[in-house]
Amino acid sequence: MPQFTQNQSLRTLQSAVEAWKGGSGTWPQMSLSQRISAIESFIANLQQKRREIIKVLMWEIGKNYKDAEAEFDRTIQFIQKTISYIRSSDEFAPRAWDESHAPTTLYASRAAIGIIKCPGPYNYPLNDT
Repeated sequence: MPQFTQNQSLRTLQSAVEAWKGGSGTWPQMSLSQRISAIESFIANLQQKRREIIKVLMWEIGKNYKDAEAEFDRTIQFIQKTISYIRSSDEFAPRAWDESHAPTTLYASRAAIGIIKCPGPYNYPLNDT
């Protein structure tokens, strides 16, 4: 089972801290649509590496080709459906303050919230992480 060394883990954490920059880094300053575009670009890059990723899933955790392929495809579909939901849902749209509070205007929207740890299971490292 692949594992990071302590040094690799700390370098990864430091990279996340530097990217976050206390909320003033590039990602947290992007608009929701910019973050969606970045994720869509990431998906396109993943899809170009589909065959290689499937092989890694087979070699690293012993999945057969069909299961590894299904996990990859299911993961991409989940990300795409999540993006579609975000785009179509009022829950993620900026909101204006109720007019009864005029002349005050308030806009609230979803934003990046900080550094997170996102562990995934050994047997479904793509889809369940």
